Formats: sequence, C-alpha cells, structure tokens
Amino acid sequence: MHERAKPLYTVAGCATSSEPTFPGTCYFVTPQDDAAIYNLNPLWSQGITGAGQTVAVIEDTDTYNGTGDWSTFVTTFGLSGYGGTYTQVHPGGCTDPGINADDSEAALDVEMASTTAPGAAIENISCPSGTFTFGGQIALLNLLNAAGPYRSSASATASQNP
Repeated sequence: MHERAKPLYTVAGCATSSEPTFPGTCYFVTPQDDAAIYNLNPLWSQGITGAGQTVAVIEDTDTYNGTGDWSTFVTTFGLSGYGGTYTQVHPGGCTDPGINADDSEAALDVEMASTTAPGAAIENISCPSGTFTFGGQIALLNLLNAAGPYRSSASATASQNP
C-alpha cells in the first residue's frame, strides 16, 4: 500500500487531525472570499479601495522575501490593478529586525491588509524586540513620536509560536 505524503501546508482553525478533511472544517479563504464575506465589492466598484491611505501593520519582523511575496500574492489574486504598494519601515532609527519566527504572521497581516484595502500603501512597521518589550510596540511608539506624516490606520495582531 502506498503511504500518503503529509501536506506541505497548514490551515488555521482546522480539525485536530494532522491532515485537513475535505469537505470538513478546513477551508482556504481567498481575497475574493473576503470581499464577499465583508461586502467589499460594492465599495471597490465605487472606487473605494484604500487609495491615498496608508495602513501600518505593526510587527517585530520583516517579511520573508520582502516585497517579492507580496507582489506574487496581489498578482495571483487579481489585486495588482488597484495600485497598492508595500514597503518595510523601521521607524525612529531602530535597526532592521530581519526575519524571525513571526515572519509568517507578518506576511499574513500584510496580505489581509492588502485584501481589504488593495489600493492602499501598506507598510510593515517593525523594530527588533528587546528583552522585555515586543518590537512591534517599540515600532508603534517610534512611529507615534515621529513628526509625521501619520498613517491612516494601524493594525497589530498576536500569535503564539510553539
């Protein structure tokens, strides 16, 4: 009998099994699904796409492959025509944190911001973590203490690494 290879992906919120069940409790959600779930299509058809706005995604890491993965994401899912951009910023002179174990969470946050506001300038705002302080908090404080211009919105999420 042939042994099945384990999948090379994971899906949050799945059943406790090590493999997703189809059909079951695991579903991949695309930007188009989010657009339907959150009723974004009427906004986009009216030209409300986040254009002219800047969304700061607060992290303690850069994203793996920088803008490369983001470009692939927006191109693959048909969001590149909205004119959004992505940059990594280290405010207040903090050093570049590089990539750490939180980079997949950062990539997900950047992609979800791009999904809801495909025309916006998305900025991954990150600083390295200190001994007792989350680097995202340092980045946010540096951003708020700067002279400006200030971002239109800021987003921070948390994940727990095993």
